[in-house]
Amino acid sequence: MLKVALRPKWIGVLVIALLLASLFVVLANWQFDRARTRQAPPKSATETVKPFNSVAKAQAPLPARDAYQKVSLSGNYRPRQQIVIPARELHGRDGYWVVTMFEPDGATVQTVKRRGRPIEIPVVRGWTASEHEAETSRASGKHIRMIARIQPIEGPTPTDKMPAGQMATLSTAQLVNKWDVLSYAGYLLPMSQSGPGATSTGLTTVPAPPPKAGGINLQSLFYAIEWIVFALFAVYVWWRMVRDEYLREIEEAEMADRLGTAPEEEVKGT
Repeated sequence: MLKVALRPKWIGVLVIALLLASLFVVLANWQFDRARTRQAPPKSATETVKPFNSVAKAQAPLPARDAYQKVSLSGNYRPRQQIVIPARELHGRDGYWVVTMFEPDGATVQTVKRRGRPIEIPVVRGWTASEHEAETSRASGKHIRMIARIQPIEGPTPTDKMPAGQMATLSTAQLVNKWDVLSYAGYLLPMSQSGPGATSTGLTTVPAPPPKAGGINLQSLFYAIEWIVFALFAVYVWWRMVRDEYLREIEEAEMADRLGTAPEEEVKGT
C-alpha cells in the first residue's frame, strides 16, 4: 500500500488534501481564539450612551469593542415585521421573546448601496410566558425614542420545523431575506423607551446587563471543533482513495492469476 501511496498521482492528491487540512486548521484556530476567555470592555466604554448611528453601520461587521454598547436612537417599529423566539428563559421561567424590526432615524449603510431598501434592526420588545400573548402582541408604528444595549447577533438555524412566525435564534441573516431589508450585525435590548410608540402591553422587559468578564463562547468552540473534523476528514479521504486503489489492484492481480492457472488445472484433471 505504501508503494501505491508514493506514486506521483497520490502524492499530488495528498498535497491538495494537506493544503485543505491546513486551511481548516487555520479556521479552527481562528474560532478557538474567538471562543477563548476575554476580558469585558471597561464599563466607562460600554456604559456611556453613544448615538446609535455613530456606533453601528448597516451591512457591516460589529466590532468587538461596540458589542454591548449603550446607544440612544429614535425611529419607528415595523409592526408587520415581527417574529417570536421560543425557549427564552427569564427569572427561571421558560417563555418567548417578541422581536420587532425597528427603522432608526438617520441610519446609514457601509460598503453596500441602499437601493431603496429600508434599513432596520431587530429589537427585543419583551418577554412573555404565553405563546398566544407573544404571537398577538403588536408594536405601535408611531415614533419612539429609546436607550438600548447592542447585542451580538446569533447564528442562523433551520426554520422548517418551527411554527409559522417563529425562529429558534435571532439571526439578521434570516430576517433580511424574510423581509428584504438591510440590517445590522446585532440586535437591541431596550432599556428605556419614550414617545407615542413606547408601548409593550403585557410584555416584560428583557434585562440588558453589561458584559461579564471571562467565559467561553460555546458556539465558536463548536465551530472550531467542526473545522478540526473537516481537516481530519480531508486526510481520511486521501487515505481511503489510496486504500481503494490498492485493494482494487490486488483483486485484479488475483483474478489474473486465476485466469492464468485455469487451463493448466484442466489439463491435470484430465
